[in-house]
Amino acid sequence: MEEEEREGWAAGPRLRASRSRAKYEPWVQTPMAEIEVVHTSEMKKSDFTSGIIRDKAFETPGLLFARSRIKGGNISGWHHHGKRETFAFVLHGQLHFEWVDGEKGSADVKAGDFFRIPIGLIHRDVNPNPNEEAVIINLFLGEGPTTVNVPPP
Repeated sequence: MEEEEREGWAAGPRLRASRSRAKYEPWVQTPMAEIEVVHTSEMKKSDFTSGIIRDKAFETPGLLFARSRIKGGNISGWHHHGKRETFAFVLHGQLHFEWVDGEKGSADVKAGDFFRIPIGLIHRDVNPNPNEEAVIINLFLGEGPTTVNVPPP
């Protein structure tokens, strides 16, 4: 074991954001004395989009780890995630995404699926099941606001 690890330092990834895509610098030393736990009751509210409840667990420069909840039958407002790239996992339920990037597009995801939303893509989240909340675990990479609400295209 290296001396830094014995002294409470753990190797961890570091993120550097660019205009086109997040870049990673793995194995930068970060101080860590213990495992940090955030219980559901301790999560903080994150940026608002109509129809989506976002709670953040961890936020560091260039990274936000959060949970999104979309009630059954809800359609979110149109938005994008600024200069942040979004990686996500569907923990519960299902979603239908609609987006506009010159042309319209759509995709469906369900529990167990992973998805990625590129930087600046204008989209909305639709929960097609009126009886079931969708729960998404998000990792936002990059700098700036997490959510930028926009008028319908």
